[in-house]
Amino acid sequence: MGVNMLNDKMHAIAKTIEEVIIHTLPVEYQLFLFEGKITLGDIVGQVLVECCKYA
Repeated sequence: MGVNMLNDKMHAIAKTIEEVIIHTLPVEYQLFLFEGKITLGDIVGQVLVECCKYA
């Protein structure tokens, strides 16, 4: 398995996590959460790190 293949899979997983967050969390909560404190990318990155940590 090449590095690019792994990167492509990680990008696909990150996109899926983003979509789940956007479609699952209530809009009001998203507005509160992302009002300059952290970004959606921050959360996705942390989820990926936690998944890798326990893989």
